[in-house]
Amino acid sequence: MAKKTGPRKVAIAGGLVLGLGYMLAGFSGTHNNPSFWGILLGIGLLGGTGIGLGYVCPIVALVKWFPDKKE
Repeated sequence: MAKKTGPRKVAIAGGLVLGLGYMLAGFSGTHNNPSFWGILLGIGLLGGTGIGLGYVCPIVALVKWFPDKKE
């Protein structure tokens, strides 16, 4: 995905998805009774996807900068 759209768009999408996940988890349930499934979906699924999208951008840049250090 980063090759087609560029790293900036992928990083922005990752930040937005991560933020959306934390907002969803924050609004799930009440302070005294949080919803397990809301937190799992928000932080676990959406947050993990956002972090993964953001993490791939520096890895791609480092592979381009140091092509002989792939291992």
